[in-house]
Order: sequence, then C-alpha cells, then structure tokens
Amino acid sequence: MLDPAEECPVEFQNALRNYAERHQNPGRFLRAVLANDLRGAYGQCPPQHRAHLGSVVSYVCWELPCNCHGSDQLVKEWISQ
Repeated sequence: MLDPAEECPVEFQNALRNYAERHQNPGRFLRAVLANDLRGAYGQCPPQHRAHLGSVVSYVCWELPCNCHGSDQLVKEWISQ
C-alpha cells in the first residue's frame, strides 16, 4: 500500500494541515471530503485532480485526527474551535 502522503497532491496536504492544525476552512472540495460527501467532493474537485480523489480520502483518514472529519457537523464544529 502506498503512503497517502506520497499520493495526495501537496496543495491539498497543505490545506488539510491548515485545517487540522489551525481550524481553517479548507475550501469546498476538501470540506466535502472531510464531511464524507464524496458525491459533492467529486463535483467540486478540479478536473485535473479527480484521479487523486482516492488519495485525498486516504490522506484524511490516515493523517488527520479522527474527530475532525466524518460528517458536516464534525467539520463545522472543528472550524468553529
């Protein structure tokens, strides 16, 4: 299995780290991923990055605290902290 950090585009890694560490809104695409709205994430994903959607999801699951993703409510609460 590949390391999610090696496959996830750096720009998304940076935005997700800022989200996890600084509670910054990561933008519509990543917010949909974090909220477990994969249909919405695919629709918001820049076309050139659609092939990386799986690696972004893996990065979120393996690299971020589990209490900051999984539902829209968790994401809202995390950002408001």
